Amino acid sequence: MIRTVLIGGRETPLRCDLNVLAELEHRYGKLDAVVDAIQTLAEIREIAALMINEAAWADGRRERVTALTIGRDLTLDEAHDLQTGCLLAFYGCIYPGKSLPADETGEDDPAKKQTPGRTIA
Repeated sequence: MIRTVLIGGRETPLRCDLNVLAELEHRYGKLDAVVDAIQTLAEIREIAALMINEAAWADGRRERVTALTIGRDLTLDEAHDLQTGCLLAFYGCIYPGKSLPADETGEDDPAKKQTPGRTIA
């Protein structure tokens, strides 16, 4: 599953596939733990680095990013969008063809709904 998000004003692809899932499972013990882990800025950066690097590798690019390089370019608004993009890519990989549960997208919470002019991938 590939999604794109803005980091430092640039469109950046996120790819979640079996390689990313295996690394997440290794890191967190089980895939269910990823949803809880991605609630912190540190883990958003780490998970995003995995997905960005996998997208680059699949596209034939060999450059790598780290959580620190992501953090240098990421604004706080973009961090929220990145968290959402990572969750959508993660769910899309585990449950192809199904949509993210409403409580994860914020559709049931007016404070979390997308605002005009803001892109959430």
